[in-house]
Amino acid sequence: MELLCTGPMCRYAEDLLPLLKIFAGTNVSKLDIDRKVDLKSLKFYTMEDDGGSMLPSKIKLFNFVVIATNSLKVMDSTSLGQLIGRVITHLEEQLGVKVETVNIGKMKFSLEMWSAKMSTAGGTSFCEYMADRKGSVNAVAEYFKWLVGMSNHTLPAIGLGIVENLTSLTERSNNIFLNMLERLSEDMGNLLGDNGILLYPTHPKIAPYHNEPILYPFNFAYTGIFNALGLPVTQCPLGLSSSGLPLVLHVCYHHRMIITQTEFCDTNPKDIVQYCVFITVTDAKPIDEDNRCINM
Repeated sequence: MELLCTGPMCRYAEDLLPLLKIFAGTNVSKLDIDRKVDLKSLKFYTMEDDGGSMLPSKIKLFNFVVIATNSLKVMDSTSLGQLIGRVITHLEEQLGVKVETVNIGKMKFSLEMWSAKMSTAGGTSFCEYMADRKGSVNAVAEYFKWLVGMSNHTLPAIGLGIVENLTSLTERSNNIFLNMLERLSEDMGNLLGDNGILLYPTHPKIAPYHNEPILYPFNFAYTGIFNALGLPVTQCPLGLSSSGLPLVLHVCYHHRMIITQTEFCDTNPKDIVQYCVFITVTDAKPIDEDNRCINM
């Protein structure tokens, strides 16, 4: 079961294309990776949050204070939701496109769908991976060892191992959410087609402190749902908060990747980590005999 593959992390958008060509190796000839894309021909959609799930943190939508003219630098973490609105305005002004706000109701159950997909993935279990595939780790025992500082595993990994062992207790709900995931996949395909882009928050909070995510264990659902859907996603830096923390946004496509660099923000370089939308055309499905994805 395909649940996750990774791509390059680059400081500059212009480095993405050469790296993807290297990753593709001899398969690069199968990709139309150098074809130019007219950004004005694309359809842009946005969702400001996951639709109201009770488990992940809420994205705060308070007004933000702009520090400098034409700058994405903002006052505090409460501005994350408003920043998406600023990006939408910029896209519409610079490209002349219309960014449509959508409300995909099934996204509210992102965590449940991801969990159902993980629970029914089959193959090597996570507890076996924790043991380096030399047996299986007892996740409950590891939790008590962690409490006294004797475990070699992190708390999130131990928690996932415990949840994995509860699969037999959630068989009925797993079937419900797997069916929902299949319908969501169809909805995404119909919405995005071959030229649609969905702008979606990467995380409901600005970069947390180390170990702080333990207090918000379900926030990963904002990224996990795209793993479960098998959709390619690029993380686009949008700038820095007043505390110097990065602001990031999902750019999601349907079986097509975008790599063409566009610099939309006319901001002071001191205030922003280069903001780009990456657009191109590459098949998101594995294309070699080892079933490896060669893109993000």
